[in-house]
Amino acid sequence: GPDGKYYIVGTPLLHGKQEGIDLFRSDSRRGPFQHAGTPWTFAASKWAHPANLNQPNPKDPNYADRIIWAPEIEYIKSLKKWVFVYFPNKAPKPLLKGFHIGIAASDTPLGPYQDIVDGPIASDPDPHLFEDDDGTVYLTMGCGRIARMKPDLSGLAEEPRRIYPGNAPAIANEGNDLPVRTGDFGTEGSREAKTHRPPVAGEEDFLPGSVKQAVK
Repeated sequence: GPDGKYYIVGTPLLHGKQEGIDLFRSDSRRGPFQHAGTPWTFAASKWAHPANLNQPNPKDPNYADRIIWAPEIEYIKSLKKWVFVYFPNKAPKPLLKGFHIGIAASDTPLGPYQDIVDGPIASDPDPHLFEDDDGTVYLTMGCGRIARMKPDLSGLAEEPRRIYPGNAPAIANEGNDLPVRTGDFGTEGSREAKTHRPPVAGEEDFLPGSVKQAVK
């Protein structure tokens, strides 16, 4: 971050109950990371409050789970805001099922983080925010979907589209993101459509130039 510190969030468990999103901080990228609090909580959220989340079948062995999966923290330079994107393991009422993405912001990395809107901004798992050089912010999610965000991050500014690799019909994986790689791969400022699991064909595919050129 701009304060010279490193911050991480994550999924601490697959089943059980969480208070919210735990934040960890370090002076070094290599760590060690120290717990810096829980700056977003289910209890403080309206749409993701436990009372507003639909319960699965009571016979489900994971009926009591209350978890945030795959949260991310980003510093959005154009807004000078720290932002969480996340998705709960349960759908908010009146939706019955599915994964739904929330977004929360703070003026400081330690929070507290408040939901920007009182509801999900998209329906998919594995959200990731990417700020392009011109300050435009994109949300990637699910199996290679991407959409431009509204300037205030209160929702999507367009219908989601697919990132198409040059070496396969689709990314077809979870957890895609858009890190910037400069110099190492020969194309300065290229955008890499990267997934946490190997893509359909080849380990990674590069998206030269602006991210606007990488979607159809």
